[in-house]
Amino acid sequence: MTEEPKSKKAKEKKGKICVILLRGSVGVNPKIRETLKTLNLNSVNNCIILEDTSSTKGALKVLQGYTTWGEADASLEKDIKASGREKVPYGLHPPRGGLERKGKRNLFSGGGSLGYRGSAINSLVRRML
Repeated sequence: MTEEPKSKKAKEKKGKICVILLRGSVGVNPKIRETLKTLNLNSVNNCIILEDTSSTKGALKVLQGYTTWGEADASLEKDIKASGREKVPYGLHPPRGGLERKGKRNLFSGGGSLGYRGSAINSLVRRML
């Protein structure tokens, strides 16, 4: 029985997830505020890069209406550090060209900016550098 959990862990992806806070935390549910504090996201346009684990995905599900995230490619963290940002969380500028058409209150899958965006997070971060 001990073999199953080990093989299950081995099957999990060990990539990196880039998370950006797009909405402020004034007047939000205390559970959401505590999750933001745990992830060290304390102001708008802050970015962190996390390991892809099940606990991270659970936290991101709670924060779906306030953050956007996706799989970071290998060179993204190097590009962020090369732009002079070394403190975590990385403070980014608002994106050049603006956010998606429906703005900050809709999910990315519906034309907005929030939630899971897959590999499109890389282009967003590069527009924010």
